[in-house]
Amino acid sequence: MHVSIQLLRKDDTVQKTLRRDGWHLQSDEKTDDMCAQHPQVHQESDARRRLHDIGLLTCRTCRIEFRP
Repeated sequence: MHVSIQLLRKDDTVQKTLRRDGWHLQSDEKTDDMCAQHPQVHQESDARRRLHDIGLLTCRTCRIEFRP
């Protein structure tokens, strides 16, 4: 399960929050887009729950797309 994250504003808070929760990030420096994976996330509902718990599911500074 991958999560594609597009940063709408330049802000390190999103990356720091994801890393602190155990997400592994791959960044595209040209577009500020990221691909995130978490070792305990195997389906979209798990990803949504974790992102909600850390306050990023409805965050205004990023757009999130879930990919199998």
